[in-house]
Amino acid sequence: IKKQLTDKKTMDELVKQLLLLQDMQIAENCMLNVLLSEKKKVDNSLNNLVSAIEQGLLTATTGKRLRELEEQQSNLEKQILIERNKIAVKMSESDIREFYENAVDLIPQTLINYLVKEVILYDDKVIVKFNSPLRTSPDDSQGFSFSHKKVYRTINNKSIEMEMEYAV
Repeated sequence: IKKQLTDKKTMDELVKQLLLLQDMQIAENCMLNVLLSEKKKVDNSLNNLVSAIEQGLLTATTGKRLRELEEQQSNLEKQILIERNKIAVKMSESDIREFYENAVDLIPQTLINYLVKEVILYDDKVIVKFNSPLRTSPDDSQGFSFSHKKVYRTINNKSIEMEMEYAV
């Protein structure tokens, strides 16, 4: 792990991919998109209602509907701010790089606890999933592999080819 994380090419690719992943997560924020769409509909309804009132169509029903739409607009604006604040903490390239560079200096057990999320052993390969510094989504899905190579191990005097995949 240390060897992979101290390799400049690997580190550059890791940081690049995490930045892309972070941008995709921000762009795919479904709740924010739904809220923005709803707000646009409410804004259009308010504009139409105000136009009707300007033309002299003020009744108790239009006044009531105006208040309902204004309250709905206010609630949507609050929810939009909340969703935007969830993604406002965007990590910079230097923050991501620092996360991994600091990890390399830790003692082995602490390094494992800090970085490794899980290790999956198969008969023919090993997948090591790492913790990511990105915390914008509770999704546990694997983002990408930052290293993939074949290694050879001898078990019971028999040489076995294994794939090693390091994934974030």
